[in-house]
Amino acid sequence: MALSPSNGPVGTPPACGYRSTKRTIGTLMFAGSTLLLSATSAHAFNGVLSNFNTAYPASSSGTNASCQLCHGSSTSTWNEYGWGLLQNGENFAALENLNSININGGTTNLDEINA
Repeated sequence: MALSPSNGPVGTPPACGYRSTKRTIGTLMFAGSTLLLSATSAHAFNGVLSNFNTAYPASSSGTNASCQLCHGSSTSTWNEYGWGLLQNGENFAALENLNSININGGTTNLDEINA
């Protein structure tokens, strides 16, 4: 006679707690991997902000805007400047003379960076 994980005959339900323990372990592994991946992606792009602050040390844009320098309302979305960086290999200089999207209009990204 084959035995199930509950040490009973095959087809009998497992001992109390076996499935819930297995489910709990699976849930914890999923949550842990999700947390690890989100922390890794946030940390990876934080390097771009650090590079921006190094490239433009006199600018307060990186300090004032922080993640919103490149992101929209959350770090899972990109604003126009962030998309531009993605499309240009994170080359800040490639975006400097492009028109900035701001309330007043008529300025370049470099104007905004130096404001």
